[in-house]
Amino acid sequence: MSKILSEPIVIIGSGISGLTAGITLAQNGIESVIYEKNKKLSEEGSGTTISKNALDVLEDLNVLEDLKKVCFQTDKISIKSQSRVIAELNPYIFYTTRQKIVEILKIHYLKLGGEIKFNFKFLSFDAKYKKLYFDNHEPVVASHVLGCDGINSKIRETYFNNEKPIYSGFNAWRGFTGSNGSKNAEMFYGANAHFVTYPINNSLERCFIGVSKSKDKFDESWLKKGTTDEALTNFKYFDSSVTSLIKNAKDLYKWGIFTRLPLNKMYSNNLTLLGDAAHPMVPFLGQGGCLAIEDGYTFGTLLKKTDLNIIKTQIIYNQLRRKRSNIIQHLSRRVAFINHLSNPIIVKSRNLLMKYSCITQLSQKKLHSYNVHQSIKNILK
Repeated sequence: MSKILSEPIVIIGSGISGLTAGITLAQNGIESVIYEKNKKLSEEGSGTTISKNALDVLEDLNVLEDLKKVCFQTDKISIKSQSRVIAELNPYIFYTTRQKIVEILKIHYLKLGGEIKFNFKFLSFDAKYKKLYFDNHEPVVASHVLGCDGINSKIRETYFNNEKPIYSGFNAWRGFTGSNGSKNAEMFYGANAHFVTYPINNSLERCFIGVSKSKDKFDESWLKKGTTDEALTNFKYFDSSVTSLIKNAKDLYKWGIFTRLPLNKMYSNNLTLLGDAAHPMVPFLGQGGCLAIEDGYTFGTLLKKTDLNIIKTQIIYNQLRRKRSNIIQHLSRRVAFINHLSNPIIVKSRNLLMKYSCITQLSQKKLHSYNVHQSIKNILK
């Protein structure tokens, strides 16, 4: 007879990692409840890329078909420097917005019997008695707690270390525009800056994100608006295909990109961290959402396969996810360096290498070929 947890798994945060964990747990017959500090699901966020490593997980969770309806799969990615194409990629990637992914995950989670409780601001956790305390609510008892509360995780800051997010040296701009008729994603390199744009649905509406190096940091906020003139100043050396997107954006938002130092352990007594709470990083590989999906699926699958042995699940989860996230963090920093070169001689060398070798295609293929199922299977042998 299978074991049954005496209390549900409590998930703090209704983002991608929390909802994916909830779906995976539910499909494995494990009860969970999500507690969200806001009054509703966030409607903020930028465009998002979901690559094969995460798409395979969503297919296994029976989410992929619904996601396809609100995503766009581009024909190719063109990488440009000074308006000249220096490389083209043909990956298996879906483009959409964070809001669309979260909404679809929420629908699937609720259909499986999951519960989301809004307006619950987390205050503290008594690990000994497995009791959570929220602002203006009665205490909640949990079998285990998953911290999915993002880069500014209160759980991480309180129970793992008290270090604050660190400014990465990069600021970002985002916006949405109507269609320009193109089905392609494009990346533009410039001195100390780069710019990415892609369609986010079948109407070919587009999202863009521009990133520039700066000693003057923006606030770490998804909600702070900026002006067209400000944005154009950051990307004034780019051609009209970039500046026209900025000028035509419905709204422009700016934020500083922050990270945290890697953790040796992404778990402690009755607590496990997932997503940006566990491993925030610079977003230059488009893997933030993908890693969150991998995290949620890995924890939920391991808990079932270890017959609800939470301690064993935590140890194996940490082995798998720490190694994976450290690799992605390292690669992201390396890509940050490559994307923002300014020395003309080094820029020319980079462009020639990308144009006349397969290094970019091979690197991306290796990154996206990670198989969560196989990694779990291998470690449980």
